[in-house]
Parts: sequence; structure tokens; C-alpha cells
Amino acid sequence: MVRIVIIGWYGTETIGDRAILAGIISIIANIYMDFEIKLGSLYPTLSERTILEDYIFLCTSGSKKNISISIFNSSKVAELDSAIKWSDILVMGGGPFMDSIVELYMIDYAFKRAKKKNKKTAILGCGISSLWHSKLIKPALSVISNSDITIFRDNKSLTTYNKFIKKDIFQCVASIDPAIFAADIFNKRHFKAGEKSKIISVNFREILDDTYIGVSTSQMFPILSHLLIRLSEQESTREIHLIPMHTFGIGGDDRYLLNKLSNAIKKKNIHVQNNPLSLEETMKIYSDSFFCIGMRFHSILLQTVLNGKNYIVDYTNPKSGKIVNLLHQLNASGIYKSRYYSLLQPGEQIFDISNDIVCYSVPEFQINSFRKIYLDKLNELHI
Repeated sequence: MVRIVIIGWYGTETIGDRAILAGIISIIANIYMDFEIKLGSLYPTLSERTILEDYIFLCTSGSKKNISISIFNSSKVAELDSAIKWSDILVMGGGPFMDSIVELYMIDYAFKRAKKKNKKTAILGCGISSLWHSKLIKPALSVISNSDITIFRDNKSLTTYNKFIKKDIFQCVASIDPAIFAADIFNKRHFKAGEKSKIISVNFREILDDTYIGVSTSQMFPILSHLLIRLSEQESTREIHLIPMHTFGIGGDDRYLLNKLSNAIKKKNIHVQNNPLSLEETMKIYSDSFFCIGMRFHSILLQTVLNGKNYIVDYTNPKSGKIVNLLHQLNASGIYKSRYYSLLQPGEQIFDISNDIVCYSVPEFQINSFRKIYLDKLNELHI
């Protein structure tokens, strides 16, 4: 029995974070026959809810009828120490290396503690950008230095890391965000009817802090409103569902912006999904939709893999941000050129919506090649 502790930004998890966890569990299940998981959460009550909602799909991801997943409070030193002592492997499970300073110091502490206890450590599918706040650089590099294996979610993260280190001392590699494996599992198990539903699924997000992004919610609101009005009028026979990827107040509840847009526009065929959906329910809506529009990174990833008839609204850097990096990884930059809009280049014309857009399909061999990187690196731990 292999005992695995997973920490990160859990407790503030989005649907994307939940997909990351499912993807990581699928990788773990490919390596270890029997395993138990303790999930470190910053807000355990919230994680208990999401695990309960996603439990059946998490078991599916792990190819098991039941998976042992317990939750502890990773912000409490005693509980974190106890979990590390119990573990065989400590994992940072996805997410960015540029978030709250307090939480990043918690992860740094955990990895240092694990190494002192001779535990195996792994970073699986995390992103590292320019680390815009100087106080984040030292703890982020410390975490990586105390990790036995590090798999970044894209080549840009690996390149950024190497600029800080000058050479790849710790043999870091790049693959892709683990959420893609959850979408792949869903595709293989979900029956796809020949006829798509009449629903158009749309995800937008608020920008809570524009100090490093360069665009604020007030700036993008008229652009998103215009897009929805045009979409509503052009697709008047279809229902437009505004789908949140995040429904916790901490981290920015998407429903705040989605309801604000809906109330301002007042179109009868625009509806907000106010009742929170599970990971599997969200993926089913994206998969079955006539087409999709996404803004959050993981809405774009899931819509691309699950549906393929999707448009992208990018709030990150249009030259080096995580969304364009994802398109490069999937060799899909060309096909999405006409259905991509950058909020950082507001002078450009927003994409023309067409019912005849090509349905993009991520090749299975490509997903398998990304998966193999995870499997090969985890096998190096020799548990």
C-alpha cells in the first residue's frame, strides 16, 4: 500500500483543480496497484464537499470501485506534519507557483519537512511564470529543489525555471496540465450521441487583481456583454448557458460576473448555471453542447478536449500566456486563430461566431505521449 499526500491550493478549488486531481489519480493508479490518499486542504469543509460530489468519477479515474481519500487541514502545522510522517510520497498536485505568499511558504515548509523525513517528493503538473512578486521566487525555487521529480505543465514553465537556475540541476521536465487526463477518461466512458444539444456553453471569469494581468473586469465587461448580445441574437433558437468553473467566494465565484452580465443584457435565451455542478456534470455539459466559449484556462482545456467546437477569450499574455502555450502544446494554434480573442489587445475585432467551425479533436497518441512523461518520471521514485 503506497501512502500519498497531495497538497496545493485545495480548499479553493475550481472545476479545473478538481480535474487536475482526477488526472493525477489516474496517473497514480497506473503506477501503484494499491494506494491511499490524504488531501491537504486550506479549507477542509469545502474540499469535503467537492470530493463527495466527484467521488464516483475519481474512482473511475483510478479504475477502482473505491478509493481511500481523506482530508486534513494543510494550514495547521500539526496536521501537516502528521500527514507527512504517514506518507510515502508528498505531491504538489498541479496549480501555479504564483499565488498567495502564505500558502506557498506552507508548501515550501512541507517539502523541506518531507526531505528531512526521507520521504519521496514530486511536483506534478504545476506552472511557473515570471513570478511577478519577488517574494515568491525564493520559496518556489526551494520547493522545486526539494522535489525528487518535477513535471511542469508546459515548456514555458520549464524555460522560465531554467532562466532562474541557469541549468536544470534537478532534471525537471515539461508535460501538460493533468486535467487533460480527466477529460480523456470522460471521453472514453461517456456515450456521445450523434446529435449535439441545442445548448451553447459559455464560461467567463472575473479578474480580481489586474496588477499583473493588465486587464480589469470593468474594462472587459462591455466586450463580454457585446459578445453575449451578438451570440444571443445570432443563435436565437438556442439556449445559452453561462457555466461557472468556480463557485467559492475565495478565488472569485464566476457566478457574480455571469449574473451581472445576464441581468444587464436581459435576453430570454441566456441562463446562468447558479446551482454548482460536479466535475463530471460540467464535463458532460461541455461535451454535449452545440459549441462552447471559454475564458478560464481549464474551461478552455476541457472544452477543447471534450467538444472541439469552441472559441477562446484570453485574459493572459497573447504571446506567452498559459492559454496560447496550451494551444501550442496541442498543435492547435492554427485552427484556433479565427476563434481566439485577446482581452489584452482590445483593438482587435472579436471572433465571428459560425455554426460551421471545424471540430478539433486532440489525437489520442498526443495525450498518451504527455501521459508517458508522468508515468516515466513517477517510476523513477521506486516506491
